[in-house]
Amino acid sequence: MNTTMADDPRANVETIITSLTGIVITIISASVSIIASALVIYIILRSMKGLRKSVYHRIMFGMNAADILQSTAIAFTTLPMPKDMIYSFKGVVIGNHTSCQVQGFFVVFGCLMGIMYNAALSIYYLCSINYNMTDQQFRKCLEPCLHVIAIFGGFVIAVGLGLADRYHPSPSTKAWCGVSRYPYWCEVSDDDCDAESIIAFILFCIVTGGIAVVCSIVIVGTMILIVHKVRRLQRIRTQELQKYRSQIYAQIASDNLLQTTKTVMKQAMAYTIVNLLGIVSFIIFPAIMQRLFDISKPTPVLQIIYLAFRPLQGFFNA
Repeated sequence: MNTTMADDPRANVETIITSLTGIVITIISASVSIIASALVIYIILRSMKGLRKSVYHRIMFGMNAADILQSTAIAFTTLPMPKDMIYSFKGVVIGNHTSCQVQGFFVVFGCLMGIMYNAALSIYYLCSINYNMTDQQFRKCLEPCLHVIAIFGGFVIAVGLGLADRYHPSPSTKAWCGVSRYPYWCEVSDDDCDAESIIAFILFCIVTGGIAVVCSIVIVGTMILIVHKVRRLQRIRTQELQKYRSQIYAQIASDNLLQTTKTVMKQAMAYTIVNLLGIVSFIIFPAIMQRLFDISKPTPVLQIIYLAFRPLQGFFNA
């Protein structure tokens, strides 16, 4: 332990995140997410198609498996944290530097893999609805690449962060070991801090931010294209009905098609919002928390909201 850092009054900061209340909230939230994801996987495995016959099931399996990885790691909260860290978390701390690195690895690996599987699911919907691509065609052309990108991409980034020693506890952003500056108040200009480690942290933010932007564009863009496709089919179908049927029947059919379109739009928007919330909770929200902490402690309500919703991606996916 660095004695100078340990004696710094900022190391003994008390927040909801470091309190027993925050730790319990995190454990409950992560447990709910694990159960929800496990139920989805159970339903998939018990279904008639299972994993072998359905591309959709395989993507959903990957998405929920990724959530189980990160939620399980988060559920351990303070247990893997190093006993000689400079912070004072109220939970049980029995770990060391290695256990903290392992926890951080699974949190990042699971989260990044889940984000990329969300984008893969959006691509699958787009190909199925807009381009009438069958499961067999999708399996041959795109599915292997999407699995490799999701699994290998998340793994490489998570391993790279571990090798760069980027996984640490932080009383400002999380009740578990994750990507963080150590200590949390370090800046590149600080003499007592390792400038290289801070630069590595900034590079991580840039890389993950880029992944988040690309996945967000894919998720939102595919949903827009799907809605546009459905609306175009609605207009074409209505015109055909007007040619061969009376106006009243065309109007009834048009109303039914419009209602179907609205339902698809609502489902698409709900799905898009859920996935974007996952991206926000992993990348954007922690950055906001850290920036607020540099100025003054975030409000307890904000900290509770973050701890409650951050591990819940699996629940929302279900």
